[in-house]
Amino acid sequence: MFEAITYPSALLSFILSFLLFKREQTGAALLCILLGGLLLRIGISADPYLHDWDERYHALVAKNMLRHPFLPTLYETPLLSFDYKSWTGNHV
Repeated sequence: MFEAITYPSALLSFILSFLLFKREQTGAALLCILLGGLLLRIGISADPYLHDWDERYHALVAKNMLRHPFLPTLYETPLLSFDYKSWTGNHV
């Protein structure tokens, strides 16, 4: 719901900045670009599908990639057997 307001507002701000730039009002155009960027950042930060645990999993995979750079693993040693054909329950 919040994205339905912020993204069109950011687009409108960018269009307005372009029109102001064409009229050689660069200060106002720059202000509109900054406002559009702020609106995009607010819209992205309000995403309900990003959680703290997402970053924890990515950090764990990055830590394991320090040991073996070309093999992104979530678990260093799997505790249970896994099906290598299933990409959702695999070791890599």
